[in-house]
Amino acid sequence: LHSLLLNGTGDLAVATDMESRLIYMNKAAERFFDTSLKDEQGRRTDEINSRTLRFFLEIAVSQSFDSNEKRIMLPKSDESHLSIEFTSKVVRDSSKEVGIIFLGRRLD
Repeated sequence: LHSLLLNGTGDLAVATDMESRLIYMNKAAERFFDTSLKDEQGRRTDEINSRTLRFFLEIAVSQSFDSNEKRIMLPKSDESHLSIEFTSKVVRDSSKEVGIIFLGRRLD
């Protein structure tokens, strides 16, 4: 159900565990980052194949958790840039932190 809901939006949804391994990416994020969850799932940030997704995660995980909206510029493969606005939220199971979800949207 969660996947169905997150795939029903045009917004980007990307989630990592607390060790910065990719655990989820919705269809909008797959299109935006030009990769697939199947190809990237389980990889640490520094192992991500998609340059744009790797750059996004490097910046996003370095920001404070439970952040207000942030704007960043992401490089594309053709040396141009994409502007994205995102928020992040730590996901907890009882009192234990289990992951971080990043929700974003393209601004241009």
